Amino acid sequence: MKKPTVLRGSAKHLELEGGLRRFDYFMLNLPFACNYSCSKCCNAILPKTVGRRLAFEEIRPLVSEAKSIGARVMVIAGEGEPFLDKNLPKIVEAAANEGLIPYIFTNGSLLGKQTIDFLKKNRASLVVNIDSLNEKTYEFLVGEKGSFHRLMNNLEILRNEYPSISEESNGYWIVGAAINTVISHQNASEVFPPSGKEPMREFCGDDFALVYNTPFLKGNAEQHPSIFNMAENLLQEISTRTEGNIPLGTTSDGQWCAYMRNGISVGACGEILTCAYSIGTGNSFGNTRDGGLLKYAELVNQKVDAFYASDGHARCILRHPNYAKYIH
Repeated sequence: MKKPTVLRGSAKHLELEGGLRRFDYFMLNLPFACNYSCSKCCNAILPKTVGRRLAFEEIRPLVSEAKSIGARVMVIAGEGEPFLDKNLPKIVEAAANEGLIPYIFTNGSLLGKQTIDFLKKNRASLVVNIDSLNEKTYEFLVGEKGSFHRLMNNLEILRNEYPSISEESNGYWIVGAAINTVISHQNASEVFPPSGKEPMREFCGDDFALVYNTPFLKGNAEQHPSIFNMAENLLQEISTRTEGNIPLGTTSDGQWCAYMRNGISVGACGEILTCAYSIGTGNSFGNTRDGGLLKYAELVNQKVDAFYASDGHARCILRHPNYAKYIH
C-alpha cells in the first residue's frame, strides 16, 4: 500500500484538511426504497416517509444554505438504496455545483459504468456495503439471489475508474470509495480469520478505504439475535483488529460521531433528525419548511448533551443503551 487510505469527505479527511468545524455535514434522507431485504436493516420495520416528501425545488435551497453556513460534505444516508430515487442525480449535481462533496451510502447494486462516470464527474464519495466476499454468505445477508456477482462486476468498474480522483494529503491516500463491512456471527470468521490476514482488507488494497461496523440492534437486526448479538469476545476482537478502520464519521479520538456533532440531518419530509438513522425522532425538533437549517443547528446538540449528562456518553447515540428514552 502507498499510504494509509482515507475516504474523501470522511471525518478523518476533514481533520487532515484543517480540522472539523461546527457544521461540516449536511445529511439528507431520501424516501425509503430498497431492492434488498438485508437481515441487518435498522429501518425495515419503521414507518417510511410519513408525510409529504421534500421536492427537489425544496432541497435545492437547503443545499445552498448548508454551503453558506459552512458545510463541506453532503451525505445521502439513512433510508434504503439512494440510487433508486429519481432525484438523486439532480441532488448530486446541486451539491457538487455548490462545492460540497456528494457522499453516498449504497449497496452497490446499481453502480454501472454510466452511473460511475456521472459520480466521478461530480467527485462523489461512495460508501459501498459488503458484508462478505463469499457469495453464499453475502446473498444470505442481503436476501437477494444473484446480487453477489452483480456487485463484484460493479466494483471492478469502480476500481478501474475511481483511482483517477484519488490524491495524497498529509501522509494519507485520499480515495473516492470505501467498503463498509458490518460484523456478525455469520461473517466474523471470514473477516477476522485465525491466520490474521484479513480478506476484506486485501480486497480493498489501495483503491478503497475500509471500515468495520457493528450493527444497530433495531429493525431486522433485532429479529435475528443469533446473527447480530455480539458476544463480548467478538466485540473485543473487533476493537483490537480494526485499528485505523473506525466508522467513517467517527472523530479521531473515537468519542463522537461527526455526522451528528458536526452537522445536521434532514429527513425525507423535511424533519430535523438527530442523525440520518434516527428516523424515530420524527418532527420533535422541527421541519425545514418552517425555517431552513440554521435555526435548528444547535437544538440537536443541546438535547444530546443533556441526554449524555444524565445517561452517560456514547460515540453513537443509536447504540446507546438508553436510546429509547432519548427519543421519547
